[in-house]
Amino acid sequence: MHVLFYFMTEHYKDTINDLLDIDIIQKIIQNLDIDVHFIQINSLRIVGNIASGNANQTQLLIDLGLLKYLKKLYLMEKNK
Repeated sequence: MHVLFYFMTEHYKDTINDLLDIDIIQKIIQNLDIDVHFIQINSLRIVGNIASGNANQTQLLIDLGLLKYLKKLYLMEKNK
């Protein structure tokens, strides 16, 4: 499923708003907290594609708490 969302956000930029409309992005952001490398990497790719969209899409990621998850991932990798 993550691969599908990644593909959609990478190759069909106009579908990002469709994904935002169905509230799936919150779940993808929460997946950054799952300690499964494959899920984290794919979730990062998806939110990265969305963040590279327009200002409203980027702001939505921030509003959904993305920075908290990114900080945790950064600190986790830094401490390894």
